[in-house]
Amino acid sequence: MISDILSMPHVSCNNTQISIEKLEYYYLTRLDDLIYSNIQEIVSLFARRFKLYNYWKNFLSTGSKRLTDLGIGAERVFWKIIANSFPTWSPVPLLIGSNLFFEIDDAFVHIDIKSVYVDNLRDYEGLVEVGDAQTSYPMKNKWGAQQEFMPKIQPTYIIDNRVKYSLTYFIQIIYEKPEEIISKNLDPGPVALVLISLPNGNLYDVYGEDIVKYPKSYITKNKQRVRPANYRYYYSEKPCYICLQSIPELTCTYRVRVYFNKKYIGHKVSVKSDSSWRTIRISPEVIVSLKSEECNGQKCYIKYF
Repeated sequence: MISDILSMPHVSCNNTQISIEKLEYYYLTRLDDLIYSNIQEIVSLFARRFKLYNYWKNFLSTGSKRLTDLGIGAERVFWKIIANSFPTWSPVPLLIGSNLFFEIDDAFVHIDIKSVYVDNLRDYEGLVEVGDAQTSYPMKNKWGAQQEFMPKIQPTYIIDNRVKYSLTYFIQIIYEKPEEIISKNLDPGPVALVLISLPNGNLYDVYGEDIVKYPKSYITKNKQRVRPANYRYYYSEKPCYICLQSIPELTCTYRVRVYFNKKYIGHKVSVKSDSSWRTIRISPEVIVSLKSEECNGQKCYIKYF
């Protein structure tokens, strides 16, 4: 129960930071249970798109930009799964927020779905891209812009005289290109799903600037970079819930969970590294590329389906 978690002992963060991390951990574990218990249905729903492959395959490319084919469809799948499993989570009809945005008793929960092809290692190796409408966590480094990154989500909201914290999660879907699946008769399911917990903005003093790095795009005016429009969250740099490390009852205090498809163990992929190409074998460890494994529960973040 959440009341049990909130009464646990803690390490040396301030009381607000401790409370936020306990909430982040609690809802990460709920989402973890949700995904793993429904993984076969999720994979099956993803795979159904191949029954209509000949009807949509020509819509994958738009000019020079290659679109992933699971972006919008995956959001629909997770709406169904979450709505069925958490009927008391109310959708929030605001113009900002993640793909899936819910109000619950003690928090606002943002869940953004990210899809990336497995050969695009630079978009998932220990990181996830974060937009300004998906996070309350700041970035002080301007990365050549005139202003700092500006999160559109507040760390804390007061609604009906109740304090509610913003919690942000990402579900990253890593999979082979559909033409590769068809031509090589590969498993139609994803290579892996990754559940990631991004710190609330009130935790900046705990995690600092190490976890937020160079943006993918900028807000511009008159061809000048006004401010970063996003950043890359490197959960691999500090993968633990730092304020919870002294709590022995919490057996897996990683901010990430990986669900890896057993049919892709040892799968070889050609990836671009700087200006050259190399071949690697995909594994859960490659996907998350953690800088340390000092969180409670060594490698407890890996599950297979």
